[in-house]
Amino acid sequence: RGMEYALASGYYAAQAVIAAKKAEDFSARGLAVYQELLGQSFVMEDFKNFQEAPHALEN
Repeated sequence: RGMEYALASGYYAAQAVIAAKKAEDFSARGLAVYQELLGQSFVMEDFKNFQEAPHALEN
């Protein structure tokens, strides 16, 4: 699924740049929409769900 995460991340980054360009605001605040979009996506949901997986694999 790594490729899916990379593609989704790139898509949301592009959406953030498009929004920043429309608003003419390329500051951190203007680009913060990227974190919002990514945070609402399956990418971060999966990362949160599987963040403890490495600990389970230690034994």
